Amino acid sequence: MVNGQQVPFAAPTTEIIDLPLRSRGNDTQVKTRSGIDRMIVGKVQAPAGLLMFTINDREESVDGKGLFRVAMRVQRSVVPVNIVAVDKQGGRAAIDFLLAPEDQPNGSTTPLSSTPAVQAKPLIPTIPFGNYYALLIGNKDYQYWLRLDTPENDARKTADLLARRYGFKSKVIVNATRYDILKALNDLRKELTEKDNLLIYYAGHGHLDEKIGRGYWVPTDGEIDSNANWISTIAITDTLNTIAAKHILIVADTCYSGALTRSSLARLDAGMSDEARFNWLKIMSEKRSRTVLTSGDLKPVLDGGGGPHSIFAKALIDVMQQYFWQFC
Repeated sequence: MVNGQQVPFAAPTTEIIDLPLRSRGNDTQVKTRSGIDRMIVGKVQAPAGLLMFTINDREESVDGKGLFRVAMRVQRSVVPVNIVAVDKQGGRAAIDFLLAPEDQPNGSTTPLSSTPAVQAKPLIPTIPFGNYYALLIGNKDYQYWLRLDTPENDARKTADLLARRYGFKSKVIVNATRYDILKALNDLRKELTEKDNLLIYYAGHGHLDEKIGRGYWVPTDGEIDSNANWISTIAITDTLNTIAAKHILIVADTCYSGALTRSSLARLDAGMSDEARFNWLKIMSEKRSRTVLTSGDLKPVLDGGGGPHSIFAKALIDVMQQYFWQFC
């Protein structure tokens, strides 16, 4: 700090230690034998602190000295490699090259160093979005209903991504009873202001009363033949209306989650120009909204299918891991 102002650190840098990077036309290549795992060894320096480090959009670790070692499988075709480091100030450094089998035609070669570090340019630098909070509920062990496999993993992984990548203040509750869920929602009602944003994630059993067309979240103490401890979608909606937060998003990975909403929503369409996207986000940031993202309509959904996660949670996690980089 100098005179009360934050002094910016130097932007991050990345370098490859063991590969001879050479240019071929507009591309940078490394010649190697096909059918092997080629070890990539390099170093990251981030004076401001490393926020994220990925190779081909997959998060990788570095040791205490900033060194990384990652094996890449080389087949008969060229393998593109994209290495990205982002620091806590938003600075970004990247290296792009191709792992090319040795039987590829040779071209002119010139030694090429890693790309210089660049300061990230925020896509939406002037929009005051406020603070972000998340409540994540993962119900796995039930007293009366069948045990589920993935909700706890889904909630914890999503909470971790929200906190580390998107700056959310996340709270996770697992195997929550009706009281636990309603208390957590009421705590948020007391804490949040009209400047805040809230994401509520629920993974667990759901139920649809077909006679009245009403959906329910089923807490872990909910009985099978009695809705006394279930939480209806109407009660959820009413509770959300009492929370002062400007924007609230519900992500529901449960059977019959489509009962939460039947309305159409404004969309941020693909292919929009940066100016149009900025204007859309600016307008939406000023409006109070309640939005729902569900894993299914008025029907059951699968528990599992995405490895340690449900199919829906796996897709959501993949998007969260990839979409971050569009803002860097």
